[in-house]
Amino acid sequence: MLLQSCTIYYKQNYTPEEVVNSQKKIRLTDKNGEKYPFYKLIERDSNYFVLAKESFFFSNKFKHREKVDLGIPGFSAYQINPDDYNLIQIKNTSASAWITAASFIVVAGALLWIFLDSYYDSGIFSL
Repeated sequence: MLLQSCTIYYKQNYTPEEVVNSQKKIRLTDKNGEKYPFYKLIERDSNYFVLAKESFFFSNKFKHREKVDLGIPGFSAYQINPDDYNLIQIKNTSASAWITAASFIVVAGALLWIFLDSYYDSGIFSL
């Protein structure tokens, strides 16, 4: 939990071109409200592809779909039609960093409190 980072997305809907140009993490929301986070949206030959990290720690909700080989090591690529999604959001990098830092401070403070509370209850500093 200490190494987990938070990802915050801008609330507005972006065009596929804006998302490609941003080079940031994205989240797609389909017409059923299902959300799909991805590493990046890229465009090749007028087609759009999302990149998902090939990692044990990354949840890939497109695993059941057919992969496209784009020759990008460490990533699975999937072709998408942007019209199939109601919302395309870009990661808010600064808000994500602030929330992650705040979460770390809260957890570190709680652990320090637990440590100091048990340390002082042991009688070492009691009169």
